[in-house]
Amino acid sequence: MVSRQNLQVLSKPESSAWHRISPSQLTSADAMRPLSAGQGVELWLCVYLFRLPLDVLAAAADQPAVVIEEKSGRLMVISASLSAAESGIQAGMTLAMALSLNQSLGVYPRDPRSERCGQESLATRLSKISNRVALYTESSIVIEIRGSLRLFGGMDELLRRLELELNKAAYAYKIGLAPTIRAAFWLAQSPEECMVYAQDTLVSALGGLPVQLVSQNSKQLLRMQRSGIRNLADLMRLPRDGVARRFGTPVLEILDQALGKVPELVNHYKPQEGFHEEREFYLPTRDLNRIRPAVTELLNKLQGYLLERQAAIQRFQCKLVHLDRSVSEVDVGCSHYANRAEHMLMLVEEHLQRLEIKADAVSVAIEASRIETFTPGQLDLLDPLTTNQQSWHQLTEQFEARFGKSCLKRLAACSDHRPEHAFAMSEYCTENSTVGYAERPLWLLGIPQALMVVQGWPQWHGVLCLTRSYERIEQGWWDQQDICRDYCVAHNIRGSKLWIYRDRRSKGWFLHGVFA
Repeated sequence: MVSRQNLQVLSKPESSAWHRISPSQLTSADAMRPLSAGQGVELWLCVYLFRLPLDVLAAAADQPAVVIEEKSGRLMVISASLSAAESGIQAGMTLAMALSLNQSLGVYPRDPRSERCGQESLATRLSKISNRVALYTESSIVIEIRGSLRLFGGMDELLRRLELELNKAAYAYKIGLAPTIRAAFWLAQSPEECMVYAQDTLVSALGGLPVQLVSQNSKQLLRMQRSGIRNLADLMRLPRDGVARRFGTPVLEILDQALGKVPELVNHYKPQEGFHEEREFYLPTRDLNRIRPAVTELLNKLQGYLLERQAAIQRFQCKLVHLDRSVSEVDVGCSHYANRAEHMLMLVEEHLQRLEIKADAVSVAIEASRIETFTPGQLDLLDPLTTNQQSWHQLTEQFEARFGKSCLKRLAACSDHRPEHAFAMSEYCTENSTVGYAERPLWLLGIPQALMVVQGWPQWHGVLCLTRSYERIEQGWWDQQDICRDYCVAHNIRGSKLWIYRDRRSKGWFLHGVFA
């Protein structure tokens, strides 16, 4: 891989020579100095993944291996490992020629889907450096870093953070930097990586690059070579009207984009809101001991995905794809926000142990479509309540994963003022639904008990002292269980606290509940 110590920064040319300085000599003040008229407003950095087709596959990088693709009826080498390159194998040659150079060559078909996923995964990592990230061609990523220099304290620190994110991805890469997107892309592909900081040095910096960059038409390139045009400097010395007449205006448009004379528009990359990763098994299996490591790897990736976004999930799916392409899906729900792999693995384990795998599985996938921003509450060092709450949530989730969603019940309030119908058993959840009732006891009698009345006062182990606050309930006409009562709290000489009511139809008093 290319390190930033090998990069070269091109500043304004002194006479006809380039003045080159290393990134360590580029101070923070120099990197963030005010822009002059000769400098571009933007500063683009391109990450060129020159071995992406091979890096995204399971092929060992230290083994002779190539990735092939069919072009015009022939199998062509798209990417070659370092050990294969030592045998003289290069991208662009036929597979037959590559095998003639090394008969023990590992051959792999190209996987565009894996390449795209790898490119997007790296683009998501680079979004932590700048909010202006774009996928540029099939094997490169461009990011605008001018606005991030002050944030990171200069170019040197920004490049250090860039290397850290690139090394995590473990992809071979080259980088180039320039005030325009296309120039940064061209410089990243050149043998000697360099950094062009000012726009007025672009002509000198790009002059030595091959002319093939502005045209992929073989006939057009042949005409250029016959005319003595070998590099971009030869092309830029020619009159513009003559170039447009002989080689077409698209050549000038591409060149103008690289020099910053014409803007180049790119679609900014937005990280996907959901998570989807899949791992294939070397051999079809239904053994959990072989499935578990792949699930663990995917959940670790999900944890990294969530932590990067300071997010969490409450539901995700684990899917087993079988030989006949049928899918066994396990829906994993969390009563509390989850973003840790060990927690999610514990829940998946409970589901997989109860899952009857009827056919061999060829791959396993983890999907989470709803990602929510999660801000953990402030923790009190001296209060163990938070830890106890987390343990309780994990315990309830484990019960539900093992015995089913309906194994736990809770007492829930209903939107009915009649005491007999105000509460019901429902599925357990962490959110408590409450209804604004007056003071009511937890213990209700199944059948209200009639009270003795002496001289107009209800009695229960003595004369009852009634509170002045009454709750009148007249409800239930729609289900033929209507009531018409006046409830109040009463006390007797023994200190009992009761909940009684007077039936407004029969004029009798009844005991309906007892407070603890």
